[in-house]
Amino acid sequence: MYDNHVRFNELMQFISKNKTINNFVNQVNAHDTNAQALYNAIETGDFAAEIFSHPECSLYLLYLIKAGKIDFDTGITVYVYLMVLMQFTHQNLGGQILLFASVF
Repeated sequence: MYDNHVRFNELMQFISKNKTINNFVNQVNAHDTNAQALYNAIETGDFAAEIFSHPECSLYLLYLIKAGKIDFDTGITVYVYLMVLMQFTHQNLGGQILLFASVF
């Protein structure tokens, strides 16, 4: 069984050429209010939270996985939720989510 760090690194190898994603994920820190809001929404199961409509929500999700705040499987589950939310509510979750989606 792979640990979260290994799985995250394997995922990132597919999107490592995208400097926007890498720069964003590397610049977020534990004090970022959006990252904290996403973490809180995931931990409490509040999938109606406003953070899920944030244009960079998927990038904050990558940060939470990288930082070890949520495990990889939880992160991928939330990512699937974001894709469904985008498709069925016509929300604009940013261009980065489409780049991340191409990995799968």
